[in-house]
Amino acid sequence: MMQITISKLQKYIAQKDFNPDLKHEYFYKLSEEVGELSRAMRKNVTFTNGGEFKGTVEEEVYDVLYYVLAIANSYDIDVNRWIYEKEKLNDDKYNSKMAETLLHLDTSLGDLESLSTSSIAFWENDIDDEVWNDV
Repeated sequence: MMQITISKLQKYIAQKDFNPDLKHEYFYKLSEEVGELSRAMRKNVTFTNGGEFKGTVEEEVYDVLYYVLAIANSYDIDVNRWIYEKEKLNDDKYNSKMAETLLHLDTSLGDLESLSTSSIAFWENDIDDEVWNDV
C-alpha cells in the first residue's frame, strides 16, 4: 500500500484548496467535521463493520485532518516540522520520554493493539469521562 505522509497530504491540500483568507471558514468546517466524527464514534460506524465509507469514523477522521492541514496552510505552518517539538513539550508535561521514538518508528501502522498498552497511562489522568460520555 502506498504511504501518504503528513507532508505529502499537506502539500496536496495546499495545491487543491489554498485560500488563506478563508481560515475562519476552514475552522468552522473543522468544527462541523469534529461533530460528525463524534457522531460516527458514538454510533460506532466504521468501514470495518461493513457498509458504506460515507459517514464512517474513517471518513470523518480524514475530514478533520483535511481541515487541520488547511488551517496550517493558511498560517504557513509546516506541520511535520512542529510535531516533534510538540511531542517534546508533551514529554515534559506528562513526564514521558516518547518524543524520541518518533524519529525511529516504522512507517507502517502494524499492530496498533500492541501499542495501546503503552499509551493507557498517558490517557488515564488526562480525560474527563463526563465530558466524553456527553458527546
